[in-house]
Amino acid sequence: MSLYHVYDRHISFHRAYVTFGAGVTGALMLSQAVYWATRTADPEGWFYKTQQEWEEETGLTRYEQEGARKKLVAAGVMQEKKVGVPCRLFYRADIALIDSLIRELPASQYAENPQTGLGKTTKQARGKPADIHTGITTETTTQNMPDVSSSENDRIEACRTIWRSYSAAYMSRYGTEPVRNAKVNGQINQLLKRLGAEASFVAAYYVGINDSFLIRSSHEFGMLLAKAEAYRTQWATNTQMTGTTARQIENTQSNLSAAEEAKRMMREGGLQNAFLRR
Repeated sequence: MSLYHVYDRHISFHRAYVTFGAGVTGALMLSQAVYWATRTADPEGWFYKTQQEWEEETGLTRYEQEGARKKLVAAGVMQEKKVGVPCRLFYRADIALIDSLIRELPASQYAENPQTGLGKTTKQARGKPADIHTGITTETTTQNMPDVSSSENDRIEACRTIWRSYSAAYMSRYGTEPVRNAKVNGQINQLLKRLGAEASFVAAYYVGINDSFLIRSSHEFGMLLAKAEAYRTQWATNTQMTGTTARQIENTQSNLSAAEEAKRMMREGGLQNAFLRR
């Protein structure tokens, strides 16, 4: 008996996901995460899957899964959430972010190849809506899903606000939009974790800092993240700490220290003379 019907069973793999910075293994895992995110019973898109189930469905080993998950979460295209005791790990693909990143790619990286039918994402074929998440895979129960609060939606919206603030300030200064990719998306998430609601204000303020080092790098977002707390202090005090300013403060402090030392020596000298006069 032919096993063709078995070989014909497949899971989705979207080539465009490779551009998100997690390689082929990450693209495979994200493809499967998107598949389940659109089929789970949870309204927030969360689904539960064990490590063994991931391996059964994708063929990825434990270490391949862990490496892919770390990169996907850092890029912001997939989120994780630990729930319950014993702890269970739930996943969710950020469909909106994935969609926006895909739209920024050249059409050749996501349009359907008319000869093979591969690479389907948004293009409509044969008069039917394109289904980019087709694929047969092992079923996983979606009952007893976690009660996910709106905090995750708040996080996504906060990240969008940060980017809008940074992008608007960048456009005003440089006359062009800043580059946004998977790496930057991860950095936006990290900035939100470190600065909270103030992150969007600090992001806009950062672009206005007239420091030669930042100007030479065109106020790259990663440099904002590198010294996020310092830039937050500058924003809160409305004091730009450029290299020139730092040297001025250092020189002023040195002069003050020298003056204080001179006063101390004079006081000690005066006391010593008074003692000798006795």
